[in-house]
Amino acid sequence: REPAHALAVTAATLEVPENCATPIAAQLSLAAPGGLEAQANFDFRQTGRQTWSIMVETDGGMLALHNGGAGLEIDGVPQVPSSDHGSEYEALYRHFAQLVATRQSDVDITPLTLVADAFLLGRQIKTEAFYD
Repeated sequence: REPAHALAVTAATLEVPENCATPIAAQLSLAAPGGLEAQANFDFRQTGRQTWSIMVETDGGMLALHNGGAGLEIDGVPQVPSSDHGSEYEALYRHFAQLVATRQSDVDITPLTLVADAFLLGRQIKTEAFYD
């Protein structure tokens, strides 16, 4: 049974460069039970130094992740990370070791399902060639 908050792709546009087989940009429409609707836009055409930023606009304000999640801003105000939890990787490795020791798995296939649905439902359009 799916959780009540499960997102589903309702529409997608996938931009595929004329010299490639996979999309370089995508615009997704998503919905969840209870009337939640969301838009997600991805564009991987950046060349040179990568910025690795994610911007999340909500009715409560703007959240921004920079440098692959190392920096966090809420409504333009940088957030100072708490140092009382140890390093992120230490916690991940502890969790991984616990899973191995107890022969368990901790897998969320939701991102893969969303990507697969985007490809199944998506309208592909050709765009200009891309060279990195």
